[in-house]
Amino acid sequence: MRVLGKDAAGLIRGQKEGVVVPGEWRIEKEAEAEAIFVASCRREGAVHQAYLPIVASAQRASTLHYCCNDREFAWGPLIHDHSSDIQQTSGTSTDGSKVFIPQVLLLDAGCEWNNYASDITRTTPIGNGGRFTKEAREIYSLVLKMQNDAIASLKPGIHWDTVHRQCHVTLVKRFIELGIFKGTEEEVLKSGVSAAFFPHGLGHSLGLDVHDVPSASKPDAKFNMTIPSESAENPKFYTYLRLRLPLEAGMVLTVEPGVYFSPHLLAPVRNSPYIDQDVLSRYEGVGGVRIEDVLLITEEGSENLTTVGKDVEWIERVCSGKA
Repeated sequence: MRVLGKDAAGLIRGQKEGVVVPGEWRIEKEAEAEAIFVASCRREGAVHQAYLPIVASAQRASTLHYCCNDREFAWGPLIHDHSSDIQQTSGTSTDGSKVFIPQVLLLDAGCEWNNYASDITRTTPIGNGGRFTKEAREIYSLVLKMQNDAIASLKPGIHWDTVHRQCHVTLVKRFIELGIFKGTEEEVLKSGVSAAFFPHGLGHSLGLDVHDVPSASKPDAKFNMTIPSESAENPKFYTYLRLRLPLEAGMVLTVEPGVYFSPHLLAPVRNSPYIDQDVLSRYEGVGGVRIEDVLLITEEGSENLTTVGKDVEWIERVCSGKA
């Protein structure tokens, strides 16, 4: 984020001749952002990554487990076609340098430390002087509220299904306010249409493996007597949960809500009576936003083990070179 901020502040003037240290790179590709993250981990003594980093820019941020990390950031005049990705054109500034269109960069990555895995996601703005567009800021703020509300509810005894469902409630309420969803909160929730925008589970257990341990975290539903009865009302919400148990003190898990505008996931709900397609079209260019922290469940609640900032103002200060 800080290297992107240096660029936004005009402190990086392109590559120089000879060897250029990572902090002086102008990041123009997903691979370059990945390289700086991995190099930073190695510099601090973390030799291995806990999993392959996900570094997705623009519309590619809507792909949940994007692993190519090989595309240039979108730049030049924005041309958006619902049937394809954001297209890149030859837009340049007066001095001949590339001009990034406003977009997001989603970085989901974590190193290993003393054999234990980490797993953190941040979504940052590129272009627009290091600030979110109106639409991207609204979606980012929604995801941040989903996460903050979920974290506030964590305590021993609460079932993970309940926390996950609350994120869908928060999403539906805000989408109705933004005009993306039509109808009452109850109608939209019952339809399950929000699963097209938040298709994955809220998080997973974390330990020696990044998903630790699936068989213990998600017992066979036929024998799992802990699942709340209300979960049967919206089965689409829980299809991809990796954790389906009441929380206990000592558990370590991720909290990672997201909102995505994936052409693939949206195709089945294009004709939904609960979606205003004209309003939705204004947000599809955002691609996707995910925010992920690692939490330790304590006797009284939880402790957030992730220290990197995530508030909108902090993210924009860093990405604009002001922090």
